[in-house]
Amino acid sequence: PLLGEPTPNPLSDLSLAILKAALFMGAMFFLGTRLIPWVIERIAKTRSQELFLLTSIAIVLGTASATHLFGLSLALGAFVAGLVISESKFGTQVLAGVMPLRDIFVLLFFVSIGMLTDPRFVAQNLALVALVVAIIVVSKWVFSSLATGLAGYDGRTSFLTGVGLIQIGEFSFLLARQGLDLNIISDQVYTLILASAMITILLTPMAMTGSPLLYNSLRVLPPLRHLLDSRTAPRVIGKPGRLTNHAVVCGFGDVSRHLVSVLRQRDFACLIIDLDPYVIEELRRQGVPCIYGDASNPY
Repeated sequence: PLLGEPTPNPLSDLSLAILKAALFMGAMFFLGTRLIPWVIERIAKTRSQELFLLTSIAIVLGTASATHLFGLSLALGAFVAGLVISESKFGTQVLAGVMPLRDIFVLLFFVSIGMLTDPRFVAQNLALVALVVAIIVVSKWVFSSLATGLAGYDGRTSFLTGVGLIQIGEFSFLLARQGLDLNIISDQVYTLILASAMITILLTPMAMTGSPLLYNSLRVLPPLRHLLDSRTAPRVIGKPGRLTNHAVVCGFGDVSRHLVSVLRQRDFACLIIDLDPYVIEELRRQGVPCIYGDASNPY
């Protein structure tokens, strides 16, 4: 906003904005590690999936509204609240509950973006649009592949990850709209961003389909062969003793308890999924791998 509304003392305004953001992050750190997990746990113990889902949504929307009142963006509040919930021990069930809602909102979002795109602008500025699309695709492919490679994955995985992320990100629409509202960018630049974004979104599935052919074609080039054929073992991210080749037990009733006991006697690793928070709490105390959630949920 400082770029669109010049003030006599921009340094002071910028410092105030940074202070607000720091106070908000500090408050969210406290609430996210203390209050919100406590609330979600109490709601989970009611065994009501509807109340559990409504509480999760209310936390996200409430946090977004609070950030807006605090002078920050709604998107930032929703993003931070989502991170807080996803990092809790009930994050898996929350994700399963909101997946259908996510699909609906994603559909509405991209349909809305498509309706805002002006085909006449693309036809009249074909060279400019093609240049911007090329910059987005190449830069996103390079940086995404590089980041994946630095994380320890092999050349093929890094290459395919980059191909799958060549489309422009959703936050670019929010930034572009904010820039337009503040008169930082013109209508022409905004339309250019929308058109380029839609084209990259359409290109991504086609690029994924043709990625094996492109990968094999690039391997012919000597400078790229070594990078694409690298077989560095991926680093394990998470806790040591990660489960592999394990049995997944859905529900932890009397029969399942006996089954898990027999499996563990025979040195089979088990992961238990149950919707009773008391059961999950007891399993966590015993050090048994478990997930709070509804095993019948397809998500």
